[in-house]
Amino acid sequence: MKKNIDQNDLFGEIKLWYHSERPKNQVGIIVEAKTDEKLYRKMLVKGNYRFFAADGWSKALPALQQSNTQKLKGVICIIDADFRRIEKDEPDIENLFMTDYHDAEMMMINSPAWEGVLNEYADNSLPSSGGLSKLDKFEQTHNHDIKTHLLEACKPLSCLILLSKKENLSLEFKKYINKKSKYKYPDYSKFIHHKKMICDVNDLIKTIEDFSKKHNLFKDKPELKTKLNELITTEFDLHELCNGHHFINIFVFALGEIGSKNATRDDIETNLRTAYRPQDFQQTNLYHDLKNWQDNNTPPYHLLN
Repeated sequence: MKKNIDQNDLFGEIKLWYHSERPKNQVGIIVEAKTDEKLYRKMLVKGNYRFFAADGWSKALPALQQSNTQKLKGVICIIDADFRRIEKDEPDIENLFMTDYHDAEMMMINSPAWEGVLNEYADNSLPSSGGLSKLDKFEQTHNHDIKTHLLEACKPLSCLILLSKKENLSLEFKKYINKKSKYKYPDYSKFIHHKKMICDVNDLIKTIEDFSKKHNLFKDKPELKTKLNELITTEFDLHELCNGHHFINIFVFALGEIGSKNATRDDIETNLRTAYRPQDFQQTNLYHDLKNWQDNNTPPYHLLN
């Protein structure tokens, strides 16, 4: 993954492609990350696109705006929705498209691909002595399906992320480790009960404060706890609220209780992308928005079968 890419470098790459390398019917697609490219390329007509990975929406969006200012036709951008629909802050740009739900991972989790991953990693086998599988026992004990339970476990963390954004708290929820070329996430075992898979809000706050090196932030500003509790008690569409990477990390943690084998977040996300089919994508609003753009711009652009 390219890190610290400058938005001007990204636009320079797009401009070079546009003026020097581009077949006339090829669409330039700005995405947030290489993993997005891996997901979307199997949904599109081969050879009719070129991806540009931006390393985040904050660099993708300016590159798109520069492309539009310089009237580079056939350049589009796909970003994660994040909290934009929740906050009613959706950008109105004709060639900017957002995922259904919070992000691409949550879009896949809310599709039949999730059941494929669950069948692969959760223990569905019946004990030889009789009784329930680990997954069935967990779901029966907690009186709803595992995805619903994990979304509820993820909700306080997601509300804390939203609060940090609203209040400019600069809390950290992941860190990029250059030496390993991967992200480090908080230790979920410090705030989620390993058997019940329920989040303890006080432990969550302390864990994220320590992870962010912002000790006693909530102690010094007690009104933040009140605001966090208000968010937690608010009814949200949890597919819109919850970050897919955090949800998957919690699922990986839950495999210690319900799993048939161990996995990493990368394993789960790779399997989700593999299980996610073009016909699943065709059920999304994102697909229909792209289809409308294609219909309005064909010829020469033909992205979708």
